[in-house]
Amino acid sequence: MTSKSRKILGTIIIFLMLIPIMNTVRYFTSSPILVGYSENKDWRVEYVSTGRYWEAQLFPLKEHVGQPENLVFIEGNKRNEYPGKGSKNEEPHDKRQYYYGHTLGDSPKKNLSYKFEFISIDGQKQIINLKEQKEEFSLWKVF
Repeated sequence: MTSKSRKILGTIIIFLMLIPIMNTVRYFTSSPILVGYSENKDWRVEYVSTGRYWEAQLFPLKEHVGQPENLVFIEGNKRNEYPGKGSKNEEPHDKRQYYYGHTLGDSPKKNLSYKFEFISIDGQKQIINLKEQKEEFSLWKVF
């Protein structure tokens, strides 16, 4: 084995050793997200960090559930209301379909309850309780 091939092999081994170390650090230092489901399992809500702020995202889990109206994110006793139809995700790099309300909030606090409320297409008021959920741990997840 030549000196050049040893350097390349050494670089690859070091890189492969860094992946699980970085994933472990990210897992233990990242904030948990909040997740909840509607009673009929038609909708899922996530309260996640977008990098700049926290945002409540409402995902339809079934086809033809319509566009939600009057989104309300409830943090403890504080209500953040978004009247009218929910804003649809139109980010070109994110192909998931969801509706959101920019809460511009902070990371979730342990001593507060979080809820998401909206009116579904059939006119029913949906209230979803959000619970803390950590990202699934993976040693080899690269992206």
